[in-house]
Amino acid sequence: MCTFCLEATGSEASDGAIAIHRAHTALFQDILTTTNNIALAMQAVFTVIIQMAFYDFLSEFDAKTDVSVTHNISVLIPVYWSGFTTVIAMLSVHLLMVLIILAMFLKSTRLLMLGNAWQAVAQASCGETERLLKQVSTLSEKEVRSMIRTEGYSDVKVGLSWSVEHDQACIVRRYPGGGST
Repeated sequence: MCTFCLEATGSEASDGAIAIHRAHTALFQDILTTTNNIALAMQAVFTVIIQMAFYDFLSEFDAKTDVSVTHNISVLIPVYWSGFTTVIAMLSVHLLMVLIILAMFLKSTRLLMLGNAWQAVAQASCGETERLLKQVSTLSEKEVRSMIRTEGYSDVKVGLSWSVEHDQACIVRRYPGGGST
């Protein structure tokens, strides 16, 4: 579908071939250059041509008659109960295991502070930060924020570093020159 292939003055070319409308050619060229897929370009052109044919014959579709419409919805129903029974049994075992584990967790937990990050941070303390973090290990987030402001720790930078001495990851104070303690 070259834009220069068929030159025609009317709807037919000089050799009897029908000239392609420039909108169809432009559509074909645009799809082809965008996707580099001739099948999509041909599909687009054929869709437009069929759409044009439909609207050309639309005035002839004037028959009126009564209709009845039936709506069907396909659904799957179990034929055998074995699959359903297996799924229910597995869900029941899973739920029972979750409840047992939850009961064991709640029974064995003495000090539970979910949502307080300071409790987890305090476990990584050693050296200089150990004393400070021992103080905050049982405090709530709000209490720790208040203590940081009142004791002047709000500008202190810290990081996590491996301590050979303690053989664990420790929280260390970072100094402006890149050093740490």
